[in-house]
Amino acid sequence: MTNTSLWKEIPCFDLGDRYFHTSTLYKDYIITHAGRSEKSDKNLKDFVILNLKTNQYEPFKLEGDQPIQRYRHSACLFDLNKILIFGGFHDGILNDTAIVTIEETTPMTLTYKKITTIGGEDLRRCSHTANVYKNKMYVFGGRHHNNPVRSNNELWSLDLETFVWERCETDGDEPGSRTTHCSVVYEDELYICGGYSDTEESKLDDCYFLSFETMTWENFEPEGIPFLSRYGACSAVLGETLYIVGGYYGSKDKKNEVLSYNFGENTFNYAQSEGDYVSVRFGTVTAYKNSLITWGGLKANKESTSQITGLKLGRVSQSNVYEGETIVFRILWDIYSILNNILIFSS
Repeated sequence: MTNTSLWKEIPCFDLGDRYFHTSTLYKDYIITHAGRSEKSDKNLKDFVILNLKTNQYEPFKLEGDQPIQRYRHSACLFDLNKILIFGGFHDGILNDTAIVTIEETTPMTLTYKKITTIGGEDLRRCSHTANVYKNKMYVFGGRHHNNPVRSNNELWSLDLETFVWERCETDGDEPGSRTTHCSVVYEDELYICGGYSDTEESKLDDCYFLSFETMTWENFEPEGIPFLSRYGACSAVLGETLYIVGGYYGSKDKKNEVLSYNFGENTFNYAQSEGDYVSVRFGTVTAYKNSLITWGGLKANKESTSQITGLKLGRVSQSNVYEGETIVFRILWDIYSILNNILIFSS
């Protein structure tokens, strides 16, 4: 990867500021849902689709059930063309589940359907994380009680075929309770970094991973630069690297840097960047080919923004996807990645 990467604003028609929303990558589209607007002082329930080939918003029609307002929720892609939306906050912490089915008609069709799950009747969550591994969605942490505010460290799974909730039994050195943390799946492991503990009223600087094969937690200490405590950051995996963008340390200490963690080397470093980036807190970051794309969030003055920016990275290793690839294939992949990203960040 090159030493310095360039942030560049993606010029799109402004459809409103938001934070605590979700952004889900589907092929060459980012589908963003709901969130909260600080400027209008309201919770949102809309969908917005960004076409990454044209850098324009994609027209679509919404069918099915009526979405509800929510923020601090989660959204995960599964079965190639479905997005599972869970929880969040609106007049209280939510425990509902909905599926959005994507159809590539003209215009694109999103069908929103509320679903009934089995078990987990008291499973209310906001400010949690959700990740899909094989045929299950795993929900970790978040707030489950709002008066008093209370976070937890429970791990739940939702079977994406039977829609049965199950409380996961784990071993090892499990993480403490937290909200607004980062979580990603890499290969056969779930990684958790940072967050905020309502129980201890503190920002967290710890990192854990869970082996899905053994369901065992392990607290790990990366080498390189220290992972300073933070919450409200965004995270995404690109190749063999976890990227963590922005976040809060305290009310006056905002994290604007981009951290990179190499899974193979167990090392944190700064990803040197410059350009049009507006620091992200409670926004989203999406990994697309060899780029990171941020959407919305809170700015330094605590105003929510509608800005979308892209960080074009240098060469990204794809060895975790293409194990045993030949040197010729690696070269062809690098050429393919470069050519397919010229449009997004061209002047």
